[in-house]
Amino acid sequence: MNILLSIKHCLGIVIFSIAFNATSQVQWMSWDEMIKAQKKEARPVFIDVYTDWCGWCKVMDRETFAKAEVYDVLNRDFYSVKFNAEQRDDINVGSKTYSYVGQGRRGYHELAATLLNGQLSYPTVVFLDAADRVERAIAAQNGVSTEVARQNMIILGDLALVAPMPGYQKVEQLLPMLEHFGPKGNYIGR
Repeated sequence: MNILLSIKHCLGIVIFSIAFNATSQVQWMSWDEMIKAQKKEARPVFIDVYTDWCGWCKVMDRETFAKAEVYDVLNRDFYSVKFNAEQRDDINVGSKTYSYVGQGRRGYHELAATLLNGQLSYPTVVFLDAADRVERAIAAQNGVSTEVARQNMIILGDLALVAPMPGYQKVEQLLPMLEHFGPKGNYIGR
């Protein structure tokens, strides 16, 4: 009888550990999953642009994204996309198709180049938000009409680029960014 209770107890601990670990990380989405989720409930978008060979990208995964104070905010307030800047799959955004561009042994994805304003540096975190919100923010910040603001925006379907932030981000650097660009943030337009 004691053995049976011990087995049940151990099994309970294992199940709890699996369930705890399954939710104790950033809930990364693909671009397509994010677009589908965005149609159900609009949220700001956080994108981690990385490459497989990038050492600082791996450090950021291990030292920044693995921290509860980071993944809790990302999972609650953003749709988080992990985007390989050298992936070879085409991505459709609105009526435009972004593709891989080969360059020698390596290459880059056109969507990564667009998100990073042509400055291919890894890791880079990118913030997107609803295009109409970004449009209002740019117009208010610069004292121009929304039509003029829209001319200076990078628009990706219903979303617009808010800011790419290049380089390795420590927890204490990333958390203020998440607050600033999150749903309760103080970037203009909220």
